[in-house]
Amino acid sequence: MKSTLKIRNLLDIGVTNFLQLNIGGKLLFYLIPLFILSMLIIYPAVSLIKLSFAGSLASVVSSYTKLLSEHFFIHALLTSLKLSLISTLLTTILGVCIAMVMHYTDFIGKSFLLRGIELMVAFPSFVIAFSLIFLYGSEGLFTLLVEGLFHAKHLGINFIYGEGGIILAEVIYYMPFIIRPTLDVLEFTDSALEEAALSLGATTLTVFRKIILPLSFPGIAAGAILCFLFIQNEFGILLVLGSLGVQTLPMLIYNSVTVNLDLKSAAMEAVSMSALSLIVYSLYRVLLSKAKLSLKSHVITMRSKRVNFKVITEYGRRVWYPTIFVFLIVVTVIFVMPLVVILLSAIAKTWSGSIFPTGYTLKWLANIGSSDLTALGNSLLVALSVATLSTVTGTAAALYIQKCNNFFGTIIDYLVMLPIVVPSVVIGLGVLVAFHSGLLNLSGSPSIVVLAQFILTLPFSYRIISAAVSKVPKIYDEAASGLGSGHWRSLCSVTIPLLSSGIKTSFALSFAFSIGELGATIMVYPPGFITAPIDIIQYIARGFYYQGSALTLMMLVITFCCLLIIGFAGKTIGAFILRKQKAKVKNIVLSNVRYS
Repeated sequence: MKSTLKIRNLLDIGVTNFLQLNIGGKLLFYLIPLFILSMLIIYPAVSLIKLSFAGSLASVVSSYTKLLSEHFFIHALLTSLKLSLISTLLTTILGVCIAMVMHYTDFIGKSFLLRGIELMVAFPSFVIAFSLIFLYGSEGLFTLLVEGLFHAKHLGINFIYGEGGIILAEVIYYMPFIIRPTLDVLEFTDSALEEAALSLGATTLTVFRKIILPLSFPGIAAGAILCFLFIQNEFGILLVLGSLGVQTLPMLIYNSVTVNLDLKSAAMEAVSMSALSLIVYSLYRVLLSKAKLSLKSHVITMRSKRVNFKVITEYGRRVWYPTIFVFLIVVTVIFVMPLVVILLSAIAKTWSGSIFPTGYTLKWLANIGSSDLTALGNSLLVALSVATLSTVTGTAAALYIQKCNNFFGTIIDYLVMLPIVVPSVVIGLGVLVAFHSGLLNLSGSPSIVVLAQFILTLPFSYRIISAAVSKVPKIYDEAASGLGSGHWRSLCSVTIPLLSSGIKTSFALSFAFSIGELGATIMVYPPGFITAPIDIIQYIARGFYYQGSALTLMMLVITFCCLLIIGFAGKTIGAFILRKQKAKVKNIVLSNVRYS
């Protein structure tokens, strides 16, 4: 016990003296995180740019001019923009409508439904695309229902392998990215304005058009632009539904590496797409800052006087109940059916030409071989490693930027969030180019997969923990310092316990994202090492849908069980820390009473 206290005191003194240094300490304070970010983000990006600019200046200019004028590149660019714009528009309209119904209506299971919608973000995008084959394919459930409704067979409904199927899958998968920000904005708007307008005779539509929409527009627009960025960078859905005929920029980069074996062309395409993504991301940050200012200027209360259109409006009972009914049907079709289809196809004997499987069996689950189990084990180990690294680094970055609240902190924040801008295939390509030779050669090791996924998940962990850090009152840290607690002890005893909820969420999201990650992994995974998503994609490519469904179901069950364990462990650890802190406070109070 005494040795532990001595070590803590030495750490407190060392950290305190380090932070109080004038020039050298402050310089290291800024350079250490910059060095870490340089190795994780800047070094792969510079390696990619260096490869794309290899050769003389004249040859580089000629190569880029030729690439940007090539028909296949322009076609891929226009296809990416078209799919992204259409998908974002539909996602925004449906997402805002669903968020409005959820905000202004109370019904049984509402909180459970919201948690389920948010959980969709943790699902791999290619799983949603795969499930749509069973729903909307030529022999899919809804296709057969439509044909039965019109008493006709072979109506030619086979849009799933093309732009229509891609748009549908992207709308389903990315809708939570619109629903959650819209709900947050609606929670912070002043309900008194809505009540005043309704009391003066304004209709529900007028209130929405002239009050709700203007107040919430910056937040919705920021969410829509972020959604556009994600959709533009989407890879898994394209690989499942559009690889045969739909060529977007991420697919073009992937084909340049895996089919043409042309790393330089892939690097040039990646740099060009990253430049476009950076422009969109800069616009997102501008709108996000405006949204925050708008919320600060209009927020008065939260949930204190929620407007209930069903009661206030005269035609509420005639309109609102059917709206809720349609809303529940839409939510069921969009969010529930894909998961049900995965379950049914994994235990189906055969499922072709019938609305439901002709029979059920466990043979597909029983036939999962040792190679599949190895892939699941690899995914599990990688996900645990990535979640640990992302959570620790994200926590350190969030706490660092809180201390460094200046222009340099803004630069660090921008750098940490950069991986969210570019497609996962570009991240994988950058890691592959940067760490394939020399002292940093990781090309033959599974650690390169961990590194690529770590870079991808770091922005999410950082943003979650930053939100938790912003909610922690500074008075707690100041009180601990005033009572003689050093920086290290204050961090471990006060700050980290208060961040336990955010740390748990960060770990869970990073784990779920990593275990289903495909884009970066497929670019860097070494020979002899395979993860569950790559194994599933290989089953789908060979037409073994039932085997792919069985492996997908097992991966989702493992993910769900691990998330439950993480949630339980987080609550248990949090309760233990709280009891320990209460015991410490009680002992201090008793000792002060005895002393006095």
